[in-house]
Amino acid sequence: MVMLLPLQEKCSCITKKLEIRYDGKAVICSHDYYGIHQIGDISKQHIFDIWYSKARIYQVNQLSMGNRKEFELCSRCSDFIE
Repeated sequence: MVMLLPLQEKCSCITKKLEIRYDGKAVICSHDYYGIHQIGDISKQHIFDIWYSKARIYQVNQLSMGNRKEFELCSRCSDFIE
């Protein structure tokens, strides 16, 4: 099977958990090693505020529609294809 980039499949990874990097930054998923798609900082924000932030809600909505092209890392990732 050949997969064309950017992928246009749904991702459920972000809907189930919140990834926190070693430095406290909340990111889109565990593959975001460098914090490219940061959605918050646990040392400066309450986890509740990060979970319900506009940035996270936007990411959830885009990825649930398969709009991976909106996020550099997601456009090349085949994990969590539903």
